[in-house]
This record gives sequence, C-alpha cells and structure tokens, in this order.
Amino acid sequence: MFSRAVDHLLLLLTLHVAATLSDSGLKGPPHISGSLAPRQTFRLGETVKLDCPIRGTPTPIVEWYKDGDSVTAGWERFKSTSHGLRIKEAILDDSGEYTCKGVNGFGSEQVTFEIVIVVQ
Repeated sequence: MFSRAVDHLLLLLTLHVAATLSDSGLKGPPHISGSLAPRQTFRLGETVKLDCPIRGTPTPIVEWYKDGDSVTAGWERFKSTSHGLRIKEAILDDSGEYTCKGVNGFGSEQVTFEIVIVVQ
C-alpha cells in the first residue's frame, strides 16, 4: 500500500514538473537566433536565398519587407518560406534593405540587412 502511494505521488510530481516546464521559459516572444551578416552580396541572375534568424515558441509567423514595402504573393520572383525568402534570377533592382519580422502571440522581433546584387 505504501509503495503504491509513493508511486502515485511520484507520478503527480512528474506531471507537475512537466507542466511547469512547458509553461515557463519555453514559450515567449520571438528572438534572434544566431548571427546574420549585415550586408550580403549576390551575383546578377542567381537565386538569392535569405535566412530569417528569428525563432520562437510558438513558431512565429514571418513577414518580409524590402525597402519598407511588404513582400507579397504578387511579387512573382519572390517566395517566402517558413524561415526564409528566395528570389529567383536576381536583378540589380533587387538590391536594397530587407527586413524579416517574426510575430507570435507573445510579441514580435525583426532584423534588417542589406542585399547587394553585383554584375560579375
């Protein structure tokens, strides 16, 4: 009988610790993970792949901006992915300031960097 009570108590304690851990530190506003070069250079005509270093729990929704304008589905050569942006066949006008913004229920974070397209 005593052993059964101890087992039950240990189970309750384990469940409490698991619930406490899932409610603390693991969830929160997006944050910048890792580092990102503030200026990146790509060649004319190549596919540009940009990584957004913003992570969080819950997973943030990522939005992209170029020179302050929202990158939308209507931008034919631009494709937003869960953690990045891909630009097909880069042209000189793709040079500029890019911002990725991550938003979840706890807040938002953003990072801005410069992209330069060069002829080589």
